[in-house]
Amino acid sequence: MITDEQLSIWTKPPFDKEEEKAEETRDRIQIAVDNYPPLKKLSPRVFAKGSYKNRTNVRHKSDIDIGIELTSLYALKLPEGVTIDSIQEISRYDGIPSLDFKNLVGEAMRKEFGNRVDGSGNKVFKIRESLEVSDADVVPCTTHRRYFSNRNEDYRQGIKLILNKPDGIDHINYPDQQYEKGKAKNVNTMLRYKSAVRILKNINGHVSGNSEPKFHSSMIEGIAYK
Repeated sequence: MITDEQLSIWTKPPFDKEEEKAEETRDRIQIAVDNYPPLKKLSPRVFAKGSYKNRTNVRHKSDIDIGIELTSLYALKLPEGVTIDSIQEISRYDGIPSLDFKNLVGEAMRKEFGNRVDGSGNKVFKIRESLEVSDADVVPCTTHRRYFSNRNEDYRQGIKLILNKPDGIDHINYPDQQYEKGKAKNVNTMLRYKSAVRILKNINGHVSGNSEPKFHSSMIEGIAYK
């Protein structure tokens, strides 16, 4: 049985110390990029994303998502009849391959965090928690643009994850839009939206027990948003 008191606790964001630890983790990842010249010279964008950025993370589950974006490489989705040559501000890319960029991200993380970095997954580098840092997923990605016409400004911009082994799916996220829409939704619901998301995430973890939660965090935010 879940009590009203428990629900009230579940509406709360992480404790201050958890937030401080998450901020330290994000700063250390930025330092890892800045201290690794082969990666720094590419000027990647380092940014928080997901529930940590959106402030819908929950207590004692303070893993954070940090994107590292190669902004000089655009993954494009063009409408029928539109080619890359018809969009004036886009030129063909002749820089570092995306997998090489991802390898540089892994090298930078291992230089900073040592054997706490797990790069065995297809999408992210996982940094295991220590006394100083939180569990973190470091997400190498490129800029993604979905154009709706050949007009330069007629696109939606997000990120495309870089996979070690393609799985036939384009893994596209729109973290900036998710953040802005979530912030607006929270204001429009008199701050109830993010509290409701935290309750649903805690319930998801509660019913899953020691198993992997049944529903992904972003799915829960999407359901609550509707």
